[in-house]
Amino acid sequence: LTAIEHNRSGNSLPNEARVMIRNYLSVTLRGIQLGGTDGFNVARMVAKHGNLRAAYELSEVYVKRYDYKQAMQYLQPCVDAGVADAQYLLGFLYHRGLNTSKDMLDISKINIQEALRLYQLAAAQGSVAAQKALATMYDTGDGVNKDATQASRWHQMATQYAARADRNKLYTTGQSYFYGVGNTTRNICQAVLFFRNAAEQG
Repeated sequence: LTAIEHNRSGNSLPNEARVMIRNYLSVTLRGIQLGGTDGFNVARMVAKHGNLRAAYELSEVYVKRYDYKQAMQYLQPCVDAGVADAQYLLGFLYHRGLNTSKDMLDISKINIQEALRLYQLAAAQGSVAAQKALATMYDTGDGVNKDATQASRWHQMATQYAARADRNKLYTTGQSYFYGVGNTTRNICQAVLFFRNAAEQG
C-alpha cells in the first residue's frame, strides 16, 4: 500500500516497486469478487489511476451487486479504450434498461441504438457474447428489422470465434503442462493430449 500511495503522489517508482504493485493487484483482483474490503479498495485506487483491468473487474462486481450506476462509471473508461468485454457489458446494460440507478430496471432507459452500436464494436473484436446478442436481435427483430442474413452471419461468426477460443484454451493448457507453469506439475503426456485436441479443432 505504501508503494501505491507513493505512486499516487506522482513520484517515479523503481522497477521493483512497480512489479510489487502489479503482483499485489493481480492477487486483489482475484479477491474482490469475494468482497474483501482491502482488495476492493486497492482495486478502486488503481482503477482511478487508469488500470483498465481493475476498472473492468470492479464493473463486473458492481453488476453482480445490482449497482449498475457504479458499474457504468468503471465501464466507460474501458469502453473508451476499446475493451471488447466492456463494450459488450455496457451494451447489455443499455439493452436491458439497467443504465440507471441501483437495482432498478427502467424501460424508459432502454437504448437499443446505443446497445447495437456497442455490441457491434465488441463483436468486431471477437466478443462471442456480443456476436450472439446481435444474432438474436436480428433473428427476433428486437429493436431492429428482422434480417435472416444478418442473424445467420453473426451466428456463424460466434460459432467460429467460440471454437477458436476453445482451441486456444486447449493449447494454453497444454503449454502449462509442458512447461510446468504456476501450480501445474510438468506432464509431457498431458501436454501432448491437450496439443492434439487443439490441433483436431483446426
